[in-house]
Amino acid sequence: MTEAPSAPAPGHADPVPLCVDLDGTLIRSDLLWEGLARFWRQHPANLIRSLDWWLQGRARLKAEIARRTTVPPASLPWVESFLTHLRQQHRAGRNLYLVTASDRNAAQPVAEHLGLFCETLASDGETNLRSRTKAGALVARFGERGFDYAGNSVADLAVWRHARHALVVNAPDWLVRRAARFAPVTATFDCPARRLAPLFRALRPWAWVRNLLVLVPLGFHPNPGPVLAQPGPLLALLAFTLCAAAAYLWDDLMDLETDRSLPISRKRPVAAGLVPLSWAASGAFAGLLAGLIVAATVNAWVFLACTAYVLLAMAKPWVGLDCHRYRLFTGFVSSLLRPLAGHAAGAIPLDPLALAAEAGLCLAWSIGSNLYRRFQTEH
Repeated sequence: MTEAPSAPAPGHADPVPLCVDLDGTLIRSDLLWEGLARFWRQHPANLIRSLDWWLQGRARLKAEIARRTTVPPASLPWVESFLTHLRQQHRAGRNLYLVTASDRNAAQPVAEHLGLFCETLASDGETNLRSRTKAGALVARFGERGFDYAGNSVADLAVWRHARHALVVNAPDWLVRRAARFAPVTATFDCPARRLAPLFRALRPWAWVRNLLVLVPLGFHPNPGPVLAQPGPLLALLAFTLCAAAAYLWDDLMDLETDRSLPISRKRPVAAGLVPLSWAASGAFAGLLAGLIVAATVNAWVFLACTAYVLLAMAKPWVGLDCHRYRLFTGFVSSLLRPLAGHAAGAIPLDPLALAAEAGLCLAWSIGSNLYRRFQTEH
């Protein structure tokens, strides 16, 4: 794999401008999705509003989100190795251009924060500066093969087709090979070997053990074997596992700024940019839908329990309460919904002794989870 080139000597700048993509290249994120996460956090109706804008075109969506949200540049997950290279090029006197499909209102603060770029070319609410449109704008500005271009995605292949040199950032090896068909690849930066492993970590598989609370009611049944042999309890367990994994992704989306301000939470895959925000959002909605569909195949009570859990999980950013007592309460209720679903799935009678034991177990779990979260927040 190509290494990053050595820094040019001061006064020996490359006369060919270097045009730099923003989303996924300069940062391990996407400004549109950064803005969407903040916009959705403001009010649940914003989910519908953003869908309406998207149907009117991506340029319109980007412009509306950029006007209504502010993304602090300092909190963004930068591709540090590439940023170091850009600073070296800037010190040598090379002209750097930020060329992005993000809306200008979102991209300009990033450019001003870095102070490296002589100009920003971006989407404007009507034109989505991406792929062939971006290539056409750069050819019109600098001429055929009159610029170098740094990008990270398949959409950038259309730009590399007209560039003098290609710099590939934060992209898999197969994209490096495809880029080399159109322009010499002079450098690669931070190309990850695997992308699915961070996504699996973002689903927090170690926390799935809490879903075993669905099976706790079997301990209060005099003959649990035949009940467990039925598909109901295991399907209820699967439904809660899907909904919980989706809820973790949603929680990471809603808590981006908070997580990035904490030394431990900032290493989470979503906050660190190891999992694209589009993947997190898609995974959250797909997981919630799949979990509710599985729950509906068991019976109405399991479906209602999963629905209540989903509402609790998604409503946290909109309630306006972010205190430890509220998290303790929601954690207790969401935990208790699991054994209640287990009773419904296995048709196991709910007696006062079983309910008291299950409530005590769920309360202990919620207290432990809340103490761990406080430790993360304070350290």
